[in-house]
Amino acid sequence: MVTPEQIAWTREALERLYDLAFLERHIALPPAAGRYPSARAAQRAITAAIRQIKPPPNAPLSSMAWRVYNTLNERYLSGMTQAEAAAELSVSLRQLRRDQMRGVAAVAALLFSPANSESASLSPASQSDRPQSGLTHVEEAVRSAITTLEPVLSQQALQVSLRVDEPLPPAIGDRMVIRQLLILSLNWVAQSARGATLEARIELANHAIRVTLSAPAAFGLQSDLDAIVHLAERIGAVVSARQDPPALQITLPASVRRCVLMIDDDPDAIALVRRSLETSDEFDLLAVTRPEDALREALEIRPDCILLDVMMPVLDGWELLAQFKSHPELSATPIVVSSVLGSETLARALGASAALPRPYSAASLLQTLRTVTASRPATGEPSGATAR
Repeated sequence: MVTPEQIAWTREALERLYDLAFLERHIALPPAAGRYPSARAAQRAITAAIRQIKPPPNAPLSSMAWRVYNTLNERYLSGMTQAEAAAELSVSLRQLRRDQMRGVAAVAALLFSPANSESASLSPASQSDRPQSGLTHVEEAVRSAITTLEPVLSQQALQVSLRVDEPLPPAIGDRMVIRQLLILSLNWVAQSARGATLEARIELANHAIRVTLSAPAAFGLQSDLDAIVHLAERIGAVVSARQDPPALQITLPASVRRCVLMIDDDPDAIALVRRSLETSDEFDLLAVTRPEDALREALEIRPDCILLDVMMPVLDGWELLAQFKSHPELSATPIVVSSVLGSETLARALGASAALPRPYSAASLLQTLRTVTASRPATGEPSGATAR
C-alpha cells in the first residue's frame, strides 16, 4: 500500500526528473533514504517505472490506462507543462490533472515495492552508476550533426530548419555520445522524408533540454529507433516518437549549475579547484590541460566563466586571453586570470574580468566566480537561424 509520503516524494522527483543536483539531495530524504545509490540510479528507476505501466498494444487507445501513461510520458519524460500536455493529448486541464495524479500514484507503488527496493540496493550497475562526465553545448552538437549528415540530407533533398528558442544551459553528458545520439536520430527521421523541410527545435523544458525533430512523413524501422533509445539511456536521456504529427523528441538532462572552464597544465591545481567546487551547488568544473586545445573546447562548451592560468607552455595565458577576447562568440565570457605573479592590473587591462592571485582559498575562489558570473545569463545564446 503506497503512503501519502511516498506519493509526495515521487511527485517531486518526477517534476525535477532531469535535475540531477536536486535528485542527489532528494534521494537522501525519507521515505527514499538509502534506497538509491545515486541520482542517476533514481532517475533510471523512475523512467523504468513509467515505461512499466505502458498498456499492452491491444488495450483501447481511449482507455484510462493509455491516458495515464500518455500523461506521464508527456509531462515527465518529454518535459511538457500541464497546458502543453493537455493540448497534445486533446484533453482538458482538469482531466489531465486527474490522470496525472493516478499516474504518480502508480509510479510510487512501483518505486516503493519491496522488489524494487531489493533490485535498487543490490544491482551492481546501480552501485557503480554515476552521472555521465562532461557537459555539452546542445546547439553546437546539433549543428555539428547536421554538417556530418550533409550527404544524406542532399541525397534526400532535405532542408533543415533549426530553431533555438532561448539561451540554454549545457546538457549533462559526454559530447561524443550526445553527438552520436543526434546523428542517429536525424538520420532516422531523414530516411523517411524526401524533398521536404526537417524542422529541428531546441528548448528548455522542466530542467531538461528538449530537441524535437519533425518531418512530414512516417518514420523508419522500429529496430533503428530501439538502438537510439538504448544509446540515450547511457546518458540519462529519453527518446520518444510520435506519429501524428510525426516527431522525434530527445530529452537531455540539463546542468543547473554554471560551467567553469579551467585552463591549466598543472593537474594538482585542477584537483584543488575541483575539491573546492565539489561542495558547491553553483558550479561545474571542466578542465583543459593543453592550452592549444583551449579555444576549441571553449567554443564547444560555451562556459559561463573561464579560469585561466598564465604560466603554461606552447601558449601562455596572456596569448589565450587575447584569443578569447578577440573571438566574437567568446568575447563576452568572463575570464579570471590566476597567477602567482600578482598581475591584477595587467590582467584587467588586457580584458580579464578579475585576477585571483595564487595561492587562493576555496572561499575566495567561490566569491570571485560568483562575482564575475552574477550578471551573466544562462549558458547559450538565442538563435533563430536556418541551417542546412
